[in-house]
Amino acid sequence: MKEGQRKDDVHDDIAADADHNSWTSLGQSRPSVARVVADACLGAALPGDLLRRLKRRTLAVVVTVPGADWVVPIETAAREVFNQATFIGRDGGNKYDHKSDKGSDAVSDALSHGRSVVGISQAPARYLPAALITVADVCVHVKLPDGEVLRRIIARVTGRRPPIDIAAVTGLSFHELVSAFRPGDGPACIVRSLAAFSTAKSQMSTTDDTPPLSALPGYDGEARDWAMRLVDDMAAWRAGKIRWDELSASAVLYGAPGTGKTLFAKALARSLDVPILPTSCGAWFNSSDGHLGDVIQASQRAFDAARAASPCLLFVDELDGIPSRELLGSRGRDWWMPVVNHVLTMMDGAVTARDGVVLVGACNHANLLDPALVRAGRFDRLIALMPPDASVLARVMRFHLRDALPHADLDSVARLAHLDATPADAAQWVRDAAGAARAAGRDLAIDDLVAAVAPPDETSPADQRVAALHEAGHCAASIAVGLRVSSTSIVAHGSSGGGTRTGEARPAFPTRADLDAAVVVMLAGRAAEEVILGEPSVGATTDLAMATRALADVHGAHGLGGSLVHRAEPLSEIGHDRALRDAIEVDLTRLYARTLDLIRQQRAAVERLADALVERRFLSGDDVASLLDLPRNGTHNHGRRQ
Repeated sequence: MKEGQRKDDVHDDIAADADHNSWTSLGQSRPSVARVVADACLGAALPGDLLRRLKRRTLAVVVTVPGADWVVPIETAAREVFNQATFIGRDGGNKYDHKSDKGSDAVSDALSHGRSVVGISQAPARYLPAALITVADVCVHVKLPDGEVLRRIIARVTGRRPPIDIAAVTGLSFHELVSAFRPGDGPACIVRSLAAFSTAKSQMSTTDDTPPLSALPGYDGEARDWAMRLVDDMAAWRAGKIRWDELSASAVLYGAPGTGKTLFAKALARSLDVPILPTSCGAWFNSSDGHLGDVIQASQRAFDAARAASPCLLFVDELDGIPSRELLGSRGRDWWMPVVNHVLTMMDGAVTARDGVVLVGACNHANLLDPALVRAGRFDRLIALMPPDASVLARVMRFHLRDALPHADLDSVARLAHLDATPADAAQWVRDAAGAARAAGRDLAIDDLVAAVAPPDETSPADQRVAALHEAGHCAASIAVGLRVSSTSIVAHGSSGGGTRTGEARPAFPTRADLDAAVVVMLAGRAAEEVILGEPSVGATTDLAMATRALADVHGAHGLGGSLVHRAEPLSEIGHDRALRDAIEVDLTRLYARTLDLIRQQRAAVERLADALVERRFLSGDDVASLLDLPRNGTHNHGRRQ
């Protein structure tokens, strides 16, 4: 090696040595593909003056590789370059030794005795000795081969000139890359295999007709605003106008099942023109027997694949499967803590390079997430996806209907839906309606869609009237306490016989009067049954549970009852705290009496509203205000359970 050689020349020196020894597999004349790939990628990454610097002084070198399966091949290749060095290759596979607090003594001992130290890992800050990271003189980043490096590899493996234009490899692991080189294949065949493997690995896990977000109905508000800003920022990043750390490129989508979290991620990936790599906490466990090290390695592979496929979107579903450390009990803490800490480290942009990787998580219960997971630098924001209103459901149905029923009044059909209907439900209604029409041997009709959205009510007329009176009571009480009713319905869904939705959330800092008013609304369905029918039914079970919880918090958590003592879970103490139970009972009795008086005063209007509900099954907020003959005052849900 001559002083002043460029990095390409360094690579050629490595290749020349290997041509007559280690490149040739035992008993074969064909070079070892794995060795050729490793040598070529390392050679392309080495600074041109590195060997000259090695002759002059002892160096500490950190080599970052694309993934865990690159560690051993690159270490083997590096031994040809740094032949007198101490090597530390760590891929995280050994949960005891592959830690940053292990091995610093070996680093200091080698350097102080004049031996260079080379550390190799896909996540150096996490797995290599901390001392090596601190004192590193040279940082080398080995990347997946670009077109020029691929041409070198193909020429050396086949001995033939490869095509001039070769696309860079994206998303492939080391072994997947090596698998493209089959005995007897020429350069053109290898190039086709690499392209096919790369496409298959990075292919979006969605159908080809998944639209970009701009064409997808729903998702109005924060979700769409964040996504559209990201689309613009991603274009600026690709153009070199901004750095990656200037982007808000991570978020957690949370909401009930069916609200479209996965579809949102797919549409976002399509809008960004990047592949989507889906993974989930469940997949990490299912890929192994549940052993701690296996689970950690499975999660690591998902992140390694994302970095290799950059730019891409990594979609982590079931994120609430990673428990919050604050909620861990003593029995599970020892097992879970390493998993949680590992995931937090992988998602930390300050520790793990995430350039080009958009990170989107999804869960049903955001309150179960570890607070450290949803902070700037990991998941930058929480975005709620709530069940949409009737107008959005109508737009979703129109999207899935395509050209069918072009003149149908879908807004009216959507109003028949149960109050917690989701975009997934709307898509299913269209499929069910189309299936019914096919089975009947005719074109799709509006009646097919109506039957799918709101199947005929099979309950008795008496039960329908009970449900209608119950919801009418909620409506009357809501308006009486100053809320605006958005809609009310007796369309059954699961165990729910209907529901009433109001369009105004309670104040951010409610007073005792505000909380009492909320309890009155909760109790109003039961009160309407008792006043008009003479006795209540079991349909108010959920309402009573909500009212009890609310008053338990009044006395045990908010300090708005007779005590200032705060209890974290006051509801759980009712069974053995008689004073708390008695205080709640006194308040329930007082507020229920107030609710009964309200219903008695509004009895005629409540019955009028109930009659309309029995006939029409769904009423808008304007309908309710008109029927109650009260000023129109439309997100609380008060549902009757059967």
